[in-house]
Order: sequence, then C-alpha cells, then structure tokens
Amino acid sequence: MIQRKEVVLSVLGELQEATESAGLDALTRVALEVDRVLAPFELPETPCQDFPEWAGVDDTAHGLYPPDAPRSLLPLNCKGEGNLLFDAVSMLLVGNTGLSLELQ
Repeated sequence: MIQRKEVVLSVLGELQEATESAGLDALTRVALEVDRVLAPFELPETPCQDFPEWAGVDDTAHGLYPPDAPRSLLPLNCKGEGNLLFDAVSMLLVGNTGLSLELQ
C-alpha cells in the first residue's frame, strides 16, 4: 500500500508542474485530481492527547507567558525542519511533525 507521505509528495509535484504550464485550466484540472486523491487521507478531528516524552515544555516560550495566561496550557518544544507553524499544528494533531508537509 502506498504511504500517505508518498502520495502527498507525488501530488505536490503534479501541482508544481501545473503551475508552470500555461493557463488556468491545467491547474484547475490537477487541483481537482489532487482533491480526489487526497480525500481518503483524513486529518485528525481532535488534538493529540498522548505526546511523546521528548516533547518537553519550551522554557523560553513559557517564560514569555503573560501572568493571566491559562495555567493548563504549556508550549511544547517543536523541532521542525523549517516551517514551524505547520510543524506545530502537526504536533498538536498527531504528536509529531509527520503531517507538516501535507498541511502546508
């Protein structure tokens, strides 16, 4: 069975090629195909509740919390590969950065 990451990388390549072609029709056609191909790969609907042990609290970010910030929320360390927004969202959803590229 083809893995999720392989499918995402494949459709990203197709989208890149379509953006380099002339006309909006080719891009629209590829975007609709990408939507169909990615439809079976659902994203989690609830945040991850089981974070790995290595995902500790980011002490620097925690030090920047205002005094009235909710005490039950803590910033986690997120060791990403460049785009930390999507890495952080992936971390929240699945407990790792595995969905970062797909979310981008």
